[in-house]
Formats: sequence, C-alpha cells, structure tokens
Amino acid sequence: MPYPPSRIKGSLPSSKIERLSLCFPQRPKTLQKLCKECFYHVFETEIHNTITSNNLFHPGEKIAIAASGGKDSTVLAHTMGTLNKRYNYGVEFYLLSVDEGIAGYRDDSLEVPFSPIFPVVESADLGLV
Repeated sequence: MPYPPSRIKGSLPSSKIERLSLCFPQRPKTLQKLCKECFYHVFETEIHNTITSNNLFHPGEKIAIAASGGKDSTVLAHTMGTLNKRYNYGVEFYLLSVDEGIAGYRDDSLEVPFSPIFPVVESADLGLV
C-alpha cells in the first residue's frame, strides 16, 4: 500500500503522486512511486519529522557523525548538514572517522569526511580522548 500522504507534513498533492506513480519505480519501504525530486522531499521530511518529534538534539549541541567514507555515512552527513541549514536546528555537526593505522586499508575513504559542510576538529575539541 502506498505511504499515506497525510503522514508526511508538507507532502505532495495526491494528484501529483498518482500521476508520478505511472512513470516511476516504487520505494521499497512504502511501495510509493516517486520521481527523484519527490523522493528527496519525502526522505528529508521524514527525517526532519523524526528529529523534531523525538527531540533528538537541541540548539548549541555538538554532534559527531561517524563517517566511514561509504555511501551510508556520506548520505547521512550530507542530509544532516542540509536539514540543519534548512530548519536552523542550531547544532554543530562534526564528522568522526577512525584511522586504524593500517597503511592502504582505508586511505581514500578517510579523505571523504573533510567536507566544507563540516568543520575539521581534533577529537579533544569534542571532549573525546
């Protein structure tokens, strides 16, 4: 059954969803058919609603995002940075990556966390030692 639009604040009009369902693949989670733009809207809205309804963080907090350099942590970091700017959560996100010290093991992926969205800090700046 398609995801009920009423469950998503700011959801798309049902007429647009119905038109799009004729052309686009289904979301595995909800079987709803969405174009790329609509998928981003629904995805980001669901995350924002989860953050706000569960009071996951508060203005002024520093939050570390574990970043392996893979697609999951990269999408998480990008989405959190985007939502923080859009909704002005007032938190500081930092990417946290562990260098295991094994030459050649993750050299390329350790470069990914250094992004203009997130400041680069030492672990001691976050209270991590």
